[in-house]
Amino acid sequence: MKFRLWTFLICLFLNIFFQLNQLHAKEKLVFAFNESKPFKVMLKGKPAGAYTEIVREIARALDMDLVIRKCPLARCLIFMKEGTADIMMGLRKSKERESFMNYLTTPYREGGRTVFYISNKKSFDIEKYEDLSKLSIGVKKGAVNFSKFDKDTELNKNFVTTNEQNFKMLVLGRVDTVVASETLGDGVVYDLGYQQEVRKAKFSPNKKVFAFIPISKKSHLVSKTARLEDAMTQMIKNGTLKKIYLEHYYQAYNLKFEEEGYVGVAKWP
Repeated sequence: MKFRLWTFLICLFLNIFFQLNQLHAKEKLVFAFNESKPFKVMLKGKPAGAYTEIVREIARALDMDLVIRKCPLARCLIFMKEGTADIMMGLRKSKERESFMNYLTTPYREGGRTVFYISNKKSFDIEKYEDLSKLSIGVKKGAVNFSKFDKDTELNKNFVTTNEQNFKMLVLGRVDTVVASETLGDGVVYDLGYQQEVRKAKFSPNKKVFAFIPISKKSHLVSKTARLEDAMTQMIKNGTLKKIYLEHYYQAYNLKFEEEGYVGVAKWP
C-alpha cells in the first residue's frame, strides 16, 4: 500500500515539475542557415556573419531560444515551405517565394543592385542586356536576380552552388561573366583577394532595393509579426544594426562605410 502511495506521489510530482518546466520553457526560433559569403559564413565551425548576428538579436529581443539549422539553399527553402524552419535571411522577393513566406516591412539592409562581373583579362564589356546572349554566365543555383534574366531560357547559364565557385571559374576563364547582388559579390571578391582580377560591367538592370526578412507562413512567428517589426525598428534606431554591419561586414572585408540609408553602402570600383 505504501509502495503504491509513494509511486503515485512521485509520478504526481514529476508531472507537476514537467508542466511547470514547460510553462517556463522558451519558444524556439529556427533559422534556416545556408552559408553564403559575406553575410552568412562559418567561422571556427560555427554559423556567423552579419545576417546570423541579426537573427541572434531578434531571438534575444523576442526572448526565444535560437536554433540554427544548416542547409543548402534549396533545402532551406523546403524547410520554410514545410514550416520546419521559421526564418531565413538574404532572400530576394519573388512571386513563388511569397506563396509560402511573408516578408516583414521593416528593412534590414539597403540591398545591392544586380551586377555582372568580368575578368580583367577580358577586353569586352557588357553595356546592354542583349550583350549577354554571346556569353557564358556564372549563376548561383536558386538565386533570384531579376525577372527577365531568371526567365530567359536562351542564355548560356552555368549553375553552381556558391558564389565562390563562380568567381574562381571567372578568373580561370571558364565563364565569361558572373551575375550577383553587388553587396554579396563585392564581399566574395574581397574574401578571395580578386580586387585586381575582376571588374564590374557597365550594364546593371536595376537600382538598389531594400531587403526584408522572410517568415514561413506556417511558422508560429506569423502571430508575432508586430513584435518582429518592432525588434527590427529598435535595432535601426538604437544603432545595433549599424554596429553589426560595421563589425561583421565592412570591417571584416575591409570595405569603406558611408552613412547612407539604413546601413550604408560598400564602395568598390
